Amino acid sequence: MKFDKFLKNVGMMGQIYERANGDRWLVCGGVGMKIPVGAVNLLGAGVVTDEVKETVEAIVHADTDTKVDLAKAILKDADGKASDIIRVFSDGRNDVGIYNGDFGLIEKSDVNLCKADIENPDDELDVKSFLLILDNTSDEVQGFIAGTEI
Repeated sequence: MKFDKFLKNVGMMGQIYERANGDRWLVCGGVGMKIPVGAVNLLGAGVVTDEVKETVEAIVHADTDTKVDLAKAILKDADGKASDIIRVFSDGRNDVGIYNGDFGLIEKSDVNLCKADIENPDDELDVKSFLLILDNTSDEVQGFIAGTEI
């Protein structure tokens, strides 16, 4: 994922969550990225909400077996703008859509993608889909983008 571009988009609005193992995540607006080692001068050092902590932990431990590829792009409104385009990733049975602006954060080399459904710990009927960007040589989660309704 394009961490520099994400950091510019986030500005001062992001939250940094440090996991027990020392990994740090920058999270804002349904998108999160693992902060590369060596990046130390970041804003966003405010208090992280419990929701962000729980989301990152659930995503890091999510099942990464459902690999997906870009399948199609949808524009629901004929008069819509480019930012209204939804990119749909699919394995043939499971789909997750993300907005075009978030699609710009994915690099051409990010080919190890999967879909994960994360249950709200307070309401098991509330399940949110995420597109996970995994390391190309392992299944370690490097970033995530919250799915949108297709």
